[in-house]
Formats: sequence, C-alpha cells, structure tokens
Amino acid sequence: MKRHHTFLWALLPALLLSLPGCQGLSDWLLDPDVAPPTASPTPLRPLQPPSGPPRNDLFGIPWLPSDTVRPLTDRNRFNAQWYRLVYDGLFALDASFEPTPVLCASYETLDNRVYLFRLRDNVRFHDGTALSAADAAASLTAACGQDSVYAAALSEVVSVRAADPMTVEVTLAVPNPRLPALLTVPILPQNAGDLAAPPGTGPYVPQIDDDHPHLLASADWWRQETPSISRIELIPIETSDQLIYAFETRAVSLVEQNPTDTAAIHYGGDYETWEYDTPILQYLGFNTGHTLLRDPALRRALARAVDRETICREIYGGRWAAPAVLPLPPESPLYNKTLAGQNGYDLARLSALREELSLEDWDEDGIWEYPVSRYRRQPLSFTLIVGAENAERVAAARRIAQTLGDMGVAVEVSALPFNSFLTAIKEGAFDLYYAEATLTPDFNPLVFGADGALGYGFYRDAETSALWDAACAAAPGAAAAARETFWRRWLEEAPIVPVLFKRQALLTQRGLVTNPAPLFGNLFANLPTWK
Repeated sequence: MKRHHTFLWALLPALLLSLPGCQGLSDWLLDPDVAPPTASPTPLRPLQPPSGPPRNDLFGIPWLPSDTVRPLTDRNRFNAQWYRLVYDGLFALDASFEPTPVLCASYETLDNRVYLFRLRDNVRFHDGTALSAADAAASLTAACGQDSVYAAALSEVVSVRAADPMTVEVTLAVPNPRLPALLTVPILPQNAGDLAAPPGTGPYVPQIDDDHPHLLASADWWRQETPSISRIELIPIETSDQLIYAFETRAVSLVEQNPTDTAAIHYGGDYETWEYDTPILQYLGFNTGHTLLRDPALRRALARAVDRETICREIYGGRWAAPAVLPLPPESPLYNKTLAGQNGYDLARLSALREELSLEDWDEDGIWEYPVSRYRRQPLSFTLIVGAENAERVAAARRIAQTLGDMGVAVEVSALPFNSFLTAIKEGAFDLYYAEATLTPDFNPLVFGADGALGYGFYRDAETSALWDAACAAAPGAAAAARETFWRRWLEEAPIVPVLFKRQALLTQRGLVTNPAPLFGNLFANLPTWK
C-alpha cells in the first residue's frame, strides 16, 4: 500500500511533539518547537560583535559552519534559510502557499501525473554556466534520494529526466495537481556533488572560505535586479545564548521566532516584529478502532463542540494562531470557506446530532450514554492524551475537554512525557489525542488515513480515498466541484478535527527594513527589495 506523506522531520511519530534539541531540515522541514543547534560539526570562530555604537550598515544572519554547502541534505535550520538567497527552485511559495514560477517558465500536464517543465532561457549559475534541464533533472533526482531533506515530500516521484535541453519531465506514481508546490527544491549544477560550495542562480554568492564569511550580491543576477543589501555577514552561532547575545548586540540583524515553541527564545533590545502564516496544524485525533469512535456521526458531534475561536483568542492571544475547520491554511485559495462556516463550532447542530445519535443520560450523572446495542448503553467517557512539553497544546487540549464536559461528554486529559506519548500513539493506546504537524504544501488530507504518515487513528474509508483520487485526477474545469465533493465527504467522516494553524514571526533590528514580507521557510522572500 502506498503511504501518503507529510513534509515533516521524517515519517516518525516524534514529529507530532516537536521535541526540543533536534535540528531542522529545510524550509518545509523545520520543526516549529525546536531550539537552535547545541553543537557544531566544526570548530567555530569566536563571535565578534561590532564594537561602539550600533551601526545600521552591517547586516548579519545566523550560520552554522560546515566544511561543505549541501542545500539538499543539510539539516540545519540556519543554513536552510540563507540557502534561499543563493539557490532558486523551479517554483517558490507565496503567502497563501501557492506555487509561483521561478526557474520554470511554463509547464503542462494532461493527467496531473506526468508533467513537463520548461526552464527559463538565459539563466546562468554564479560561475557563468548556463542552466539546463540536465541540471534541474539531476537536482530533482538527488532530492528524491534517501539522504535528501526533500525525500518524504517527493516520495511519489517515479522518474525525472531531461526531455530536451530545456525541458524536465517528472512522472508520479499517482496524480497530484499540486506537484509544482513541492518543487521548491534548490537547483544546483549537475556536478554539484564535487563542489564544496556549488554555485546557484539566486541573488547572492556565498563566500564561506573567507576570514569573514559572507554572502555577496550577484553582479549579474538573471532577474537583472540589484539587491538593496550588497553584503550579508554570516555570523557563526552555536547555542541559544550565543544567538540571543548576537541579536541583542546587533551582530545578527534578524532572527525567526515562534513565541509558542516548547523551547521558545525570547530576545531583548529594540526590534520590530513581522508575522507570517505557517502550515503548522494542531488537531484533535480519534482512535477510530474505539467501540464508539468508529461511528462517524459521533465524531461529527464531538467536532461541533471544538471552539476554535476561543482557543486561538485565549491561548494564542488572537495573534499566533488562526482557527481552521479544514486541514488547509485559511489563507489558501483551496480553503472552502462556505463548508468551513457550515461545519464549525455549533451548539444547536450539536444538540441535533445528539438526538440523532439517541444519546440519553439514564443514570443522571451528567454524562450521555451511547446506544451500543438495543439493550446496552455505554457512557461517553474518553481519555485525551497530549504531549506535556508544550504548555499551549496542553491548554488547548484541556479547553476542548472542558467544552465537551459541559456538553455531557466526560474527557480526562493526560499530559504525557515525550516517550510515553510516542509509545501511546504508536500502539493506539488512546481514545483521543491532541497533536501538531507541519503539512506539506500539497496538503494531502489522506496523510491522516490508516495508510498515511499521520494515520495514528487507524481511519480507513474506501469512498473517501476514492473521492480524493478523483479530485486529484480531475480536469481543470471539473477540479473545484470534485474537491468540494471530497471535502463534504471528509467533513461527514471527521477522521480528525482540525483546530488551528500557527503563526510565526521575523524579528528585525528597529529601523533596519521597512517592507519585509517573510514567508514560512523563506524569511528573505523579497530581500532584494528590502529598504
């Protein structure tokens, strides 16, 4: 059976917990709750912050040095960010997670399974060599390799080849109309494996063997634009304390921050905050093997009692999370606002569902009983497990339990240490669970099915899977209707209950820039136009 992927750390249950201490992989692989690296593979130069009064003509970003530059396999979050200044992909993602062409001039597909991508003409790498389909094919092939940080996202790629000198053909095992959103892979020269710092096609050229490692603005960038910042210093960072010190002394000009991380870093000094949306989903999961929770009508009823708006407002301050009824960021054009509005928190509909399910409180203990058979009823009493490492997730789980309790459903929250939570979800030792996951930009909802990477709830439904396959294979004119049909079925089945998508921030020294537009995985999205 095929396994549906998410672009996470790896296909492991640990991804749901965002365990502090792990290192990030790449833009869509960054764990939202991870602390900066605590060790370096090579000795670091001593940090030398600027002396005297603050200077606005220095621009520095964090860097974890290594002997080589490997944007396809480097698992460090700092480097993954500045790689975006050096290397382009066929596509980049905008603020609504839609793919926009970069090195790709145009593309076509007849069945959403075999794609032809035509490259831009007159694009050259920093060493002067022309970009070719052979380069792009080699990079995409390497990105599918076992050691690549992109391997999970590209797991359904069957083959990649240069169809002609400027056209790349990508063949998938199954149709995926969102393939372009996955092709943000850095494109390198086909001989990149032999180079310590492969040239890219981006606005900056790395100078990492210099006594003062830096990125230098390219004099002949293919976009024929001149970046407003001519030189970016690479500041070696080894620990969280060193990062804080570097930012507060202005050696580092900007940092990313997730204020609700398990190991959130808090900075002093005078800085500005620029927020951006993420594909980091928090959701309530069901054990569909449970005697009661195998009933989709009961799962729908429980979903109606999740007050997302209150969770976002009270726990995340109304700033760091956005409520979501579908497992899609609300900013995405794929998010069906009509269906979401019809299936959110609704006490009236919950009451109707209760009557539909014939729930009664026969013993008058305040807990509804479910008719398991004609002669036996079972109280609606469940245990909800959540990782204890993150206070906000624990608070969200308890808020859900409180609301359900007010409705006559007894829910006991069990906040478990990492290893215990990991064991529980792997073994199905739960009724409900509350978790967090970073979704891939194709937003495949079958990832939560029994054959998916996040299929801890054992959910399986042939009709739901068939409707998703039909939506993926639909012609452009029929795609919207096919997606709506699928989402109606998905909401009826309620395999999980999406709760919210998190938001993060870019912190910059005050007065440094006036118009940054950071994106998840690409803090420097419009750096060439920063002022």
